[in-house]
This record gives sequence, structure tokens and C-alpha cells, in this order.
Amino acid sequence: MSRIICILAILVTFISPADLRADDSAYLQLVEQADKHIAKGEWTQAEQLYREAIRLEPTNPGNILLTTNIGMLQYYDDRATEAIATLTRAHEEAPASVTVLMNRAKVYTALQLIPQAMADYRTVCCLDTLMAEPHYYLALLELQQADTAQAQLQTDTIAMLQPDSYYRHMAQATIYLSSGKISPAMPHLTKVIELDPDASHYARRALCYLMLDDLAAASDDIASGLALDPTSGELYLYRAMLNKLRYRPDDARSDAEKAILYGIPSQRVSSLLQ
Repeated sequence: MSRIICILAILVTFISPADLRADDSAYLQLVEQADKHIAKGEWTQAEQLYREAIRLEPTNPGNILLTTNIGMLQYYDDRATEAIATLTRAHEEAPASVTVLMNRAKVYTALQLIPQAMADYRTVCCLDTLMAEPHYYLALLELQQADTAQAQLQTDTIAMLQPDSYYRHMAQATIYLSSGKISPAMPHLTKVIELDPDASHYARRALCYLMLDDLAAASDDIASGLALDPTSGELYLYRAMLNKLRYRPDDARSDAEKAILYGIPSQRVSSLLQ
């Protein structure tokens, strides 16, 4: 189930200046400066600027979202305990904020605090009954707990809320793949790629094509994925597998080396290419 956690990577939308009061020019300037540091991965500098903005206007309603951002910055800066504490304070100040709860749930998930994460997602489902995203993450977490039936119930809810959405198709594909049902997953993976043509999605479908022995389709997906991300170790690993199946040992070895170079553990590469 480790792949499911990969799908649950921390995806946080930081508050933008447009979401805050337009007449607070100094406040907005601090937020804009923080955004620039975030873009560079400079978490500490961004956090300092957010705190300065909060001190400048302690009653600004946008502060709850800045506090949420601070919590995420602390998480990115490997201060997980502080991050949870900050997000919990934000939740106490704004208990109906789904943004706070969604972000805290994602941090809980990354820390493998699964019951806490699921509790936050369920609260969001109650606060916003039309929101599909928390049902999606609950489906993935239910799968991690090996509860396919509950995961399917969450996915069925997504299908009612957003029948042709990324969340519906990704959740359904993941459920099928977790049960080894590759062929039924393929239309959903294709729809995911149409909605979000990301290299990781091409990699996932390429692996399925390899398992279905459709080498031409796998080759096309690998090429499309590498065009989007030429540093994807996963795609080089699958191309190594493809080249092995095509009896090209030198090419397979070269791609295996690239897969390791771009972050795939050597043991995994070796086990898949034996």
C-alpha cells in the first residue's frame, strides 16, 4: 500500500493576496513577499513574513489562513510537531474552516497518523457535503487500512458529487489496482490523464500496459511522461523493464542506472529487473 501514500503527497494551496482584503497594502505586500520565498522553497523567511503580517494587523480575518500557511511551512521545514500544534490552534480559532482541516489531515497522513487524518476528513465531509476531495482522501486511507468496501463507498459518493472528476477516476482506478484488476482500471487511468496530463499518471498507466503485455502502448506512455518530466526515476525504471522485455539488455541496464540516479532504490530496480 506504499503507493497509496505516494498519492497522498502533501498538496497545499497557500493563501494568495487576492484572497485577502484589497485595501491592506502593507499587509498584502508582506504576503506577496512570503509567496516569493515559498516559490523558492525558503520556508523560514516566508514564515517570518507571515508572522510580521499578522503582527501588523492582528484583527485581519485573513490571519487564520496565514496561520494555516505557517503550519504547512513548519511541516516542510521538518518541524512536524510545531506544524500540528499551529494547525490545531488555527482549527480552534476557526472550527468551521475546511482549509485548516484539510491541511491538518494531509500532515497527519504524511506522519502516518491515519486515525487523526480520517477524523479531520470526516469532519470536512460534514462541514461541506458537496466537497469531493475529502471523500477521495478517505477512500485512499480506507484502502491503506485494507477496507476496500469502505473505499468503494467513498468513491461512490464522489461519483454522485462529481461523476467525471479527477477524484472519482483516480479513486476508482486505485481501488481496482489494489485488487489486481488492471483492465477495469485502464479507462479510469486514461480519464485521469485527460484531466491531468502529469508524468506520474503516465508512469502508472505505462506500468499497467507492461503488466498487460501491451509493449507499444507502454512505450508511448513512457515517452509522453519523460517529455513532461525527464527526471522521473519511475519512468526510467519502466523503460528498463520494457527494454528487458524487448531483449535489449544494454538499453535496460542504461535505463536502470538512470532510474537509480533519479531516486529509485537500487534494491527495487534489481528486484524488478531480475
